[in-house]
Amino acid sequence: MAKQLNPWVVMVLALALLGGQPSWAQGVNRMVRIAAEDSWLPFSGPQGRGLSHQIAAEAFATQRYQLLTHAAPYARALRMVEQGQMDACWNVTRQANTEARFHFGTEPLLHAGVSFIYRADNVHPYTQIADIPNGTKIGVILGFEYGDVFERHKHRFKIQAVPTQKSLLLMLEAQRFDLVLMFDEVFAFNLDALELDPAAFIKGRSFYRSDIFIAFDASSPRSVVLSEALDKGLKHLRQTGRYAEIMNAAGRPALPSPL
Repeated sequence: MAKQLNPWVVMVLALALLGGQPSWAQGVNRMVRIAAEDSWLPFSGPQGRGLSHQIAAEAFATQRYQLLTHAAPYARALRMVEQGQMDACWNVTRQANTEARFHFGTEPLLHAGVSFIYRADNVHPYTQIADIPNGTKIGVILGFEYGDVFERHKHRFKIQAVPTQKSLLLMLEAQRFDLVLMFDEVFAFNLDALELDPAAFIKGRSFYRSDIFIAFDASSPRSVVLSEALDKGLKHLRQTGRYAEIMNAAGRPALPSPL
C-alpha cells in the first residue's frame, strides 16, 4: 500500500504551488541576525543596545522583520558577517575598502563626525589628515573605518588599534598616543561615562563626517532583500518624523568646543 503523505506536508506543498505560505512558515525568514559592536555607545554597547539598535529595530519592524543581535568587538563582528555567521553588522562606514567586502543599501543608519582628540597639554591645530606629520602616534579602534583619506595617509603614522573606546582615552591620558581619532558623540558619551576630567582632553577639528550603514553579507542572495527592506524602513522613519524623535530623545551632553 502506498504510504500517505502527512496532511501538513500536503498543505505546504499545495500553498507553495499556489505561491503562498502558511502563516507559521512566513516567520521563518523574518529574522535578521545582526553582529552588533560592543564598544560604541551611545550607538551600540556591551549588549548591542543603543541608538543603532533602536533605529534598526524600528526600521525593520515596519517591513515585518525582527532583529536577533550578537554583541562582539567591531573587527570580530565584521568577520562574522564575511564568514556567513551573521546577516549583517551595523555602524559600518561606507568607503572603498568596505564596499569591496560587503553589500550596502542606499539609506544610512546614522551620520557621525570624526574628530582629532588630544590631551590638553599636547594640542595641535590640525584641520585635516594631511596636516599630521609622519611618525605621529595615533590611537584608533581595531577594525574601524575613518574615511578614504585616512586610508591613503595611515602608512605615514605609528598607529595602534585597541578594542575599546575606554582604552583609547585612558592610553591617550597616559601619553601613549599623540592623538586619537574618535566619533564626536562617542567621545562625549565616554567622557561622561568614565567620569574622566573633561579639562584633560580637547576635541580638535572634525576632519570627516561619516555616513554610517548596516553592512550585509556580500555572498548571500538574501542581503539584497534585507537591504531593500531596511531602506524602506529608514525612509518611513524619516518621513514620519519618528527618526527625529529617536535622535532628539537621546540628546547628548554638549561637546567640548573645537579649536
